Amino acid sequence: DFGLDGFRVGVIHSTNQEVVSCLQKLSVYHSTASIIQHSCEALINDKEWCDYFFLPTYRRKLRESYEKAQCLLEEAGIEVKEANSGLFLWINLQPFLNEITKEEELALFEDFFMQGLFVVPGSILHCANPGWFRLIYSVYSQDLDA
Repeated sequence: DFGLDGFRVGVIHSTNQEVVSCLQKLSVYHSTASIIQHSCEALINDKEWCDYFFLPTYRRKLRESYEKAQCLLEEAGIEVKEANSGLFLWINLQPFLNEITKEEELALFEDFFMQGLFVVPGSILHCANPGWFRLIYSVYSQDLDA
């Protein structure tokens, strides 16, 4: 993930000729602007920048954000599911529910949302236990302090 919000670019690499043929037919209607294609090509082809600057910096900043978010949540008494990758944390907000139900979970979600905090209720993501939420931590460090 190069964090290119708005670029609307994806790459599929396949040796399956049926897949390639199908995608070529679809690409006529779903192509990316050539300036974006060339920009992305230059980015991907800069192996030295990717391997020695971007990826190490990205991983370090992501790890720092994860550790900071985990620490802040645990200091607040919120259970955090240990993660080994990804851009979000699973947090247990069951103690903040009057009853452990999907309805109470959605009510808490609405309360957070009205205060400007968007955390995804686990039930929307088919989590079996109401009260678990997905919190994205891959944000600027100062946003975690809010």
